[in-house]
Amino acid sequence: SKIDTLSGAKSMKLVYKGDSNTEPSYIYNLFSGVENSLEYLDVSQFDGSTLYSVGSFFAYLSKLEEINLDGLDISSATMLNNLFMNCAKLKFVDLSGIKFNKHIVSMENVFNGCTSLEKIIGFINLSDCTDYYATFKNCNSLTYVDLTGYTGAGTIYQSMFKECCSLLELNLTNFDFNDVEDISHMFECDTTSSNLYFIYVNDDIPDLSWQDTIFWGCIKLEGYSNSNVWGSMFNYENGYLTLLI
Repeated sequence: SKIDTLSGAKSMKLVYKGDSNTEPSYIYNLFSGVENSLEYLDVSQFDGSTLYSVGSFFAYLSKLEEINLDGLDISSATMLNNLFMNCAKLKFVDLSGIKFNKHIVSMENVFNGCTSLEKIIGFINLSDCTDYYATFKNCNSLTYVDLTGYTGAGTIYQSMFKECCSLLELNLTNFDFNDVEDISHMFECDTTSSNLYFIYVNDDIPDLSWQDTIFWGCIKLEGYSNSNVWGSMFNYENGYLTLLI
């Protein structure tokens, strides 16, 4: 479905309750016609409980500044890939009111390209999720993301916080890195120097010395050196991580 009949709209409330005859299983190109004009969106009364994929649901809404997600039901979706990708004007996201599936498996590019995004709260328990490729990549205005409610053991963390150069600290104490396959470029800042001072972790950190570049540009981490940005520094004993118990 599309809403191109409302081409140019700046504000929208999306209401959908569905029934057994009309329930969709995925969303495709729903906001065609308003992707370059929509500034406010309310999806608090959108019942997406039959959707198995909400990938790119809000992606490329380039003018979107505010979104009300409180009550949004996406409780069947297991993949959130590209959910807010390139929402370049969005400044704040509260995920706490969304009805999520407890078995999400992929968070690829969820906020990638949200260059104005400053704060994210209400991050969920993602115990089954393994793929965090570029989840927050290019969120270069992001100063705070609340990950304290997160519990998970991912395998792919590649570029998860790449170019998030405004972050001051990250609390990753609920992260389990024991099954990691790729953590390369996780905190890397190429475009400008990182403001990241602390990366807090628990005491269960495996040997990831075999991993490629992780910390390039993170010049404010204690002891940082451009010549030592590899997986060998992914520890709290003589590396760049800080133990928090």
